[in-house]
Amino acid sequence: MKTVQTFQNVPKQMAMIYGPEPLYQPSSAKKLAALEYYLQILPLLLPEEPALTQGYLWHDDLHHDNIFIDPETLQIVGIIDWQSIQVTPLFDHCLDPCFLDYQGLDVGDNLQRPELPERVKSLEGEEKVRALKEFMDKGVMISWRTLFKNRMPGQYPSIKFQQSARGNILHLSRRIFELGEAHFHALLLDLQDEYDSARVSNTDIAPFPLKFSKSEIAAIEADMRRADLGIKIMNTMIKQRLGDLWPEKGIIEEEKYEEVKALLRGVKADFIDQYCIYQGWDTALFERLWPFDD
Repeated sequence: MKTVQTFQNVPKQMAMIYGPEPLYQPSSAKKLAALEYYLQILPLLLPEEPALTQGYLWHDDLHHDNIFIDPETLQIVGIIDWQSIQVTPLFDHCLDPCFLDYQGLDVGDNLQRPELPERVKSLEGEEKVRALKEFMDKGVMISWRTLFKNRMPGQYPSIKFQQSARGNILHLSRRIFELGEAHFHALLLDLQDEYDSARVSNTDIAPFPLKFSKSEIAAIEADMRRADLGIKIMNTMIKQRLGDLWPEKGIIEEEKYEEVKALLRGVKADFIDQYCIYQGWDTALFERLWPFDD
Protein backbone atom coordinates (compact mmCIF):
# COMPACT_ATOMS: atom_id res chain seq x y z
CA MET A 1 0.00 0.00 0.00
CA LYS A 2 2.88 2.36 0.74
CA THR A 3 4.17 1.78 -2.78
CA VAL A 4 0.80 2.69 -4.30
CA GLN A 5 0.65 5.81 -2.15
CA THR A 6 3.89 7.05 -3.70
CA PHE A 7 2.76 6.59 -7.33
CA GLN A 8 3.73 9.43 -9.61
CA ASN A 9 2.52 7.54 -12.67
CA VAL A 10 0.40 4.39 -12.82
CA PRO A 11 2.50 1.44 -14.10
CA LYS A 12 2.00 0.62 -17.77
CA GLN A 13 0.64 -2.81 -18.69
CA MET A 14 -0.47 -4.70 -21.80
CA ALA A 15 -3.79 -6.21 -20.75
CA MET A 16 -5.98 -3.21 -21.56
CA ILE A 17 -5.87 0.28 -23.01
CA TYR A 18 -6.18 3.12 -20.49
CA GLY A 19 -7.31 6.63 -21.29
CA PRO A 20 -9.98 9.33 -20.97
CA GLU A 21 -13.68 8.68 -21.51
CA PRO A 22 -14.84 6.19 -22.79
CA LEU A 23 -11.78 4.30 -21.48
CA TYR A 24 -10.82 3.45 -17.92
CA GLN A 25 -8.47 5.85 -16.16
CA PRO A 26 -6.62 4.26 -13.22
CA SER A 27 -5.49 6.17 -10.16
CA SER A 28 -3.63 5.50 -6.94
CA ALA A 29 -6.83 6.35 -5.03
CA LYS A 30 -8.78 3.58 -6.78
CA LYS A 31 -5.97 1.10 -6.18
CA LEU A 32 -5.71 2.04 -2.51
CA ALA A 33 -9.47 1.67 -2.07
CA ALA A 34 -9.29 -1.84 -3.54
CA LEU A 35 -6.45 -2.82 -1.21
CA GLU A 36 -8.26 -1.43 1.83
CA TYR A 37 -11.42 -3.35 0.93
CA TYR A 38 -9.31 -6.48 0.46
CA LEU A 39 -7.85 -6.25 3.96
CA GLN A 40 -11.34 -5.88 5.43
CA ILE A 41 -12.82 -8.96 3.76
CA LEU A 42 -9.80 -11.30 3.50
CA PRO A 43 -11.12 -13.75 6.16
CA LEU A 44 -14.33 -14.13 4.12
CA LEU A 45 -12.47 -14.92 0.91
CA LEU A 46 -10.51 -17.99 1.98
CA PRO A 47 -12.17 -21.39 1.33
CA GLU A 48 -13.30 -23.49 4.27
CA GLU A 49 -12.37 -26.92 2.84
CA PRO A 50 -9.02 -28.15 4.25
CA ALA A 51 -8.07 -29.72 0.90
CA LEU A 52 -8.24 -26.29 -0.72
CA THR A 53 -6.04 -24.53 1.83
CA GLN A 54 -3.20 -27.08 1.96
CA GLY A 55 0.02 -26.24 0.14
CA TYR A 56 0.83 -27.94 -3.16
CA LEU A 57 3.85 -27.87 -5.46
CA TRP A 58 2.41 -27.08 -8.89
CA HIS A 59 4.00 -25.95 -12.16
CA ASP A 60 2.11 -22.82 -13.22
CA ASP A 61 3.75 -22.28 -16.61
CA LEU A 62 3.42 -25.50 -18.59
CA HIS A 63 3.81 -24.68 -22.27
CA HIS A 64 5.50 -26.29 -25.26
CA ASP A 65 8.91 -24.75 -24.58
CA ASN A 66 9.01 -26.16 -21.04
CA ILE A 67 8.09 -29.79 -21.79
CA PHE A 68 10.50 -32.23 -23.47
CA ILE A 69 9.08 -35.34 -25.13
CA ASP A 70 10.90 -38.33 -26.63
CA PRO A 71 9.77 -38.37 -30.29
CA GLU A 72 10.08 -42.16 -30.43
CA THR A 73 8.17 -43.15 -27.30
CA LEU A 74 6.14 -39.93 -26.85
CA GLN A 75 7.09 -40.09 -23.18
CA ILE A 76 7.75 -36.90 -21.22
CA VAL A 77 11.45 -36.91 -20.39
CA GLY A 78 11.81 -33.50 -18.80
CA ILE A 79 10.05 -30.38 -17.54
CA ILE A 80 11.99 -27.16 -17.01
CA ASP A 81 11.38 -23.63 -15.69
CA TRP A 82 10.79 -24.56 -12.06
CA GLN A 83 12.65 -21.56 -10.64
CA SER A 84 9.52 -19.55 -9.81
CA ILE A 85 7.37 -22.46 -8.65
CA GLN A 86 5.98 -22.10 -5.14
CA VAL A 87 4.13 -24.21 -2.59
CA THR A 88 0.70 -22.59 -2.17
CA PRO A 89 -2.95 -23.66 -1.97
CA LEU A 90 -4.36 -24.92 -5.27
CA PHE A 91 -6.64 -21.91 -5.72
CA ASP A 92 -3.44 -19.85 -5.98
CA HIS A 93 -2.10 -21.97 -8.86
CA CYS A 94 -2.79 -22.04 -12.60
CA LEU A 95 -4.74 -25.31 -12.64
CA ASP A 96 -5.45 -25.42 -16.38
CA PRO A 97 -2.12 -25.92 -18.23
CA CYS A 98 -1.03 -23.01 -20.40
CA PHE A 99 -0.46 -25.28 -23.40
CA LEU A 100 -4.22 -25.88 -23.65
CA ASP A 101 -4.53 -22.20 -24.68
CA TYR A 102 -8.27 -22.34 -24.07
CA GLN A 103 -9.98 -19.03 -24.91
CA GLY A 104 -13.64 -20.04 -24.64
CA LEU A 105 -16.18 -19.76 -21.85
CA ASP A 106 -15.47 -21.76 -18.72
CA VAL A 107 -16.93 -25.26 -19.02
CA GLY A 108 -18.06 -25.24 -15.39
CA ASP A 109 -19.27 -28.53 -13.91
CA ASN A 110 -20.57 -29.85 -17.23
CA LEU A 111 -17.97 -32.46 -18.14
CA GLN A 112 -20.14 -34.29 -20.66
CA ARG A 113 -18.68 -34.83 -24.12
CA PRO A 114 -19.66 -31.76 -26.16
CA GLU A 115 -21.81 -32.12 -29.25
CA LEU A 116 -21.11 -30.23 -32.45
CA PRO A 117 -23.79 -27.54 -32.83
CA GLU A 118 -26.04 -28.02 -35.86
CA ARG A 119 -25.36 -24.48 -37.05
CA VAL A 120 -21.71 -25.34 -37.69
CA LYS A 121 -22.68 -27.63 -40.56
CA SER A 122 -24.09 -24.71 -42.51
CA LEU A 123 -21.03 -22.50 -42.04
CA GLU A 124 -18.34 -22.05 -44.66
CA GLY A 125 -14.74 -20.91 -44.97
CA GLU A 126 -12.93 -19.28 -42.06
CA GLU A 127 -16.13 -19.04 -40.03
CA LYS A 128 -16.50 -22.83 -40.09
CA VAL A 129 -12.82 -23.37 -39.32
CA ARG A 130 -13.10 -21.03 -36.32
CA ALA A 131 -16.26 -22.76 -35.05
CA LEU A 132 -14.67 -26.21 -35.38
CA LYS A 133 -11.58 -25.02 -33.51
CA GLU A 134 -13.73 -23.67 -30.68
CA PHE A 135 -15.53 -27.03 -30.51
CA MET A 136 -12.28 -29.01 -30.45
CA ASP A 137 -10.71 -26.69 -27.87
CA LYS A 138 -13.73 -27.11 -25.60
CA GLY A 139 -13.46 -30.89 -25.93
CA VAL A 140 -9.80 -30.80 -24.91
CA MET A 141 -10.57 -28.60 -21.90
CA ILE A 142 -13.37 -30.93 -20.77
CA SER A 143 -11.00 -33.89 -21.13
CA TRP A 144 -8.42 -32.14 -18.94
CA ARG A 145 -10.98 -31.23 -16.29
CA THR A 146 -12.28 -34.82 -16.30
CA LEU A 147 -8.74 -36.15 -15.82
CA PHE A 148 -8.18 -33.69 -12.97
CA LYS A 149 -11.44 -34.71 -11.28
CA ASN A 150 -10.69 -38.43 -11.59
CA ARG A 151 -7.10 -38.16 -10.37
CA MET A 152 -7.66 -35.56 -7.63
CA PRO A 153 -11.35 -35.69 -6.62
CA GLY A 154 -10.72 -34.04 -3.26
CA GLN A 155 -8.92 -31.12 -4.87
CA TYR A 156 -11.21 -30.71 -7.90
CA PRO A 157 -13.46 -28.16 -6.10
CA SER A 158 -10.50 -25.77 -6.22
CA ILE A 159 -11.24 -25.20 -9.92
CA LYS A 160 -14.83 -24.24 -9.14
CA PHE A 161 -13.61 -21.98 -6.33
CA GLN A 162 -11.29 -20.17 -8.73
CA GLN A 163 -14.31 -19.28 -10.90
CA SER A 164 -16.32 -17.92 -7.96
CA ALA A 165 -16.47 -14.28 -6.93
CA ARG A 166 -14.25 -15.06 -3.93
CA GLY A 167 -11.68 -16.85 -6.07
CA ASN A 168 -11.60 -14.09 -8.65
CA ILE A 169 -11.20 -11.44 -5.97
CA LEU A 170 -8.24 -13.33 -4.49
CA HIS A 171 -6.70 -13.57 -7.95
CA LEU A 172 -7.17 -9.90 -8.81
CA SER A 173 -5.93 -8.76 -5.40
CA ARG A 174 -2.43 -9.89 -6.38
CA ARG A 175 -2.44 -7.63 -9.45
CA ILE A 176 -3.75 -4.36 -8.05
CA PHE A 177 -0.32 -2.78 -8.39
CA GLU A 178 -0.44 -3.10 -12.19
CA LEU A 179 -4.15 -3.47 -13.00
CA GLY A 180 -7.38 -5.12 -11.90
CA GLU A 181 -8.93 -2.68 -9.43
CA ALA A 182 -11.93 -1.91 -11.67
CA HIS A 183 -13.00 -5.55 -11.88
CA PHE A 184 -11.99 -6.11 -8.25
CA HIS A 185 -14.53 -3.50 -7.16
CA ALA A 186 -17.20 -4.99 -9.45
CA LEU A 187 -16.63 -8.44 -7.96
CA LEU A 188 -17.16 -6.99 -4.49
CA LEU A 189 -20.69 -6.09 -5.60
CA ASP A 190 -21.22 -9.67 -6.81
CA LEU A 191 -19.96 -11.05 -3.50
CA GLN A 192 -22.25 -8.69 -1.60
CA ASP A 193 -25.21 -9.99 -3.63
CA GLU A 194 -24.19 -13.58 -2.81
CA TYR A 195 -24.13 -12.79 0.91
CA ASP A 196 -27.46 -10.98 0.78
CA SER A 197 -29.08 -13.94 -1.02
CA ALA A 198 -27.60 -16.46 1.42
CA ARG A 199 -28.87 -14.49 4.43
CA VAL A 200 -32.44 -14.78 3.15
CA SER A 201 -32.44 -18.50 4.00
CA ASN A 202 -29.88 -18.41 6.82
CA THR A 203 -30.03 -15.44 9.17
CA ASP A 204 -27.03 -16.78 11.10
CA ILE A 205 -24.78 -15.58 8.29
CA ALA A 206 -23.20 -12.27 9.23
CA PRO A 207 -23.98 -9.28 7.00
CA PHE A 208 -21.45 -8.42 4.32
CA PRO A 209 -18.95 -6.06 6.01
CA LEU A 210 -18.79 -3.56 3.14
CA LYS A 211 -21.53 -1.10 2.23
CA PHE A 212 -21.76 0.82 -1.05
CA SER A 213 -23.95 3.82 -1.77
CA LYS A 214 -25.93 4.10 -5.01
CA SER A 215 -23.44 6.60 -6.36
CA GLU A 216 -20.51 4.31 -5.48
CA ILE A 217 -22.21 1.38 -7.19
CA ALA A 218 -22.85 3.47 -10.29
CA ALA A 219 -19.20 4.57 -10.38
CA ILE A 220 -17.96 0.99 -9.96
CA GLU A 221 -20.21 -0.30 -12.75
CA ALA A 222 -19.15 2.54 -15.06
CA ASP A 223 -15.46 1.82 -14.41
CA MET A 224 -16.00 -1.87 -15.14
CA ARG A 225 -17.58 -1.03 -18.52
CA ARG A 226 -14.65 1.26 -19.32
CA ALA A 227 -12.13 -1.42 -18.35
CA ASP A 228 -13.97 -4.04 -20.41
CA LEU A 229 -13.80 -1.72 -23.42
CA GLY A 230 -10.06 -1.27 -22.89
CA ILE A 231 -9.54 -5.04 -22.80
CA LYS A 232 -11.64 -5.53 -25.93
CA ILE A 233 -9.68 -2.87 -27.80
CA MET A 234 -6.36 -4.42 -26.79
CA ASN A 235 -7.47 -7.89 -27.92
CA THR A 236 -9.17 -6.88 -31.17
CA MET A 237 -7.95 -3.55 -32.48
CA ILE A 238 -4.32 -4.11 -31.48
CA LYS A 239 -3.48 -7.81 -30.99
CA GLN A 240 -5.45 -9.00 -34.01
CA ARG A 241 -4.09 -6.21 -36.19
CA LEU A 242 -0.49 -7.06 -35.32
CA GLY A 243 -1.01 -10.82 -35.50
CA ASP A 244 2.31 -12.66 -35.23
CA LEU A 245 4.06 -9.34 -34.68
CA TRP A 246 2.34 -8.83 -31.31
CA PRO A 247 5.14 -8.12 -28.77
CA GLU A 248 4.30 -10.75 -26.16
CA LYS A 249 5.39 -9.47 -22.73
CA GLY A 250 6.67 -6.35 -24.49
CA ILE A 251 9.40 -8.25 -26.32
CA ILE A 252 9.94 -8.54 -30.08
CA GLU A 253 12.81 -9.77 -32.26
CA GLU A 254 15.39 -7.08 -33.05
CA GLU A 255 14.87 -7.36 -36.81
CA LYS A 256 11.13 -6.70 -36.38
CA TYR A 257 11.47 -3.92 -33.80
CA GLU A 258 11.08 -0.90 -36.09
CA GLU A 259 8.28 -2.54 -38.05
CA VAL A 260 6.29 -3.23 -34.88
CA LYS A 261 6.85 0.30 -33.56
CA ALA A 262 5.58 1.74 -36.84
CA LEU A 263 2.49 -0.48 -36.72
CA LEU A 264 1.75 0.56 -33.14
CA ARG A 265 2.12 4.23 -34.01
CA GLY A 266 -0.41 3.68 -36.79
CA VAL A 267 -2.81 1.91 -34.43
CA LYS A 268 -2.54 4.77 -31.95
CA ALA A 269 -3.22 7.39 -34.61
CA ASP A 270 -6.25 5.45 -35.88
CA PHE A 271 -7.55 5.08 -32.34
CA ILE A 272 -7.25 8.79 -31.61
CA ASP A 273 -9.09 9.61 -34.85
CA GLN A 274 -11.89 7.22 -33.88
CA TYR A 275 -12.34 8.24 -30.24
CA CYS A 276 -11.47 11.94 -30.17
CA ILE A 277 -15.15 12.74 -30.83
CA TYR A 278 -16.08 11.69 -27.28
CA GLN A 279 -16.87 14.47 -24.85
CA GLY A 280 -13.99 15.03 -22.47
CA TRP A 281 -11.46 13.32 -24.72
CA ASP A 282 -7.87 14.28 -23.87
CA THR A 283 -5.27 13.20 -26.43
CA ALA A 284 -2.36 14.18 -24.17
CA LEU A 285 -3.71 11.98 -21.37
CA PHE A 286 -4.27 9.09 -23.77
CA GLU A 287 -0.72 9.33 -25.09
CA ARG A 288 0.67 9.43 -21.55
CA LEU A 289 -1.18 6.21 -20.69
CA TRP A 290 -0.42 4.52 -24.03
CA PRO A 291 1.52 1.33 -23.08
CA PHE A 292 3.93 1.32 -26.02
CA ASP A 293 6.84 3.71 -26.46
CA ASP A 294 7.01 5.55 -29.80
